[in-house]
Amino acid sequence: MEDRGSTGATFFELSVAFLLGALMGAGAALLFAPAPGEETRKRLAEVGEKAIESGKKIAETGKEKVAKAVETAKTRVKQTKKTAES
Repeated sequence: MEDRGSTGATFFELSVAFLLGALMGAGAALLFAPAPGEETRKRLAEVGEKAIESGKKIAETGKEKVAKAVETAKTRVKQTKKTAES
């Protein structure tokens, strides 16, 4: 059973939300900071690349969690069948 906070969100979900918020804030700060257009575009590209990498890591973690949940479910189904047959 997953540990959920008072809002019902898991630690993973809260981490994803925090990360996305931080990236959006960084992007907004770059857009509103006084800098030449070329420099701002370069910074935005860097932030975008970091966001993509973070998204890939989050997706990989999610895939691993789903695979683990599937295996756990399969094990429980097998145990339930054995118990029912006994």
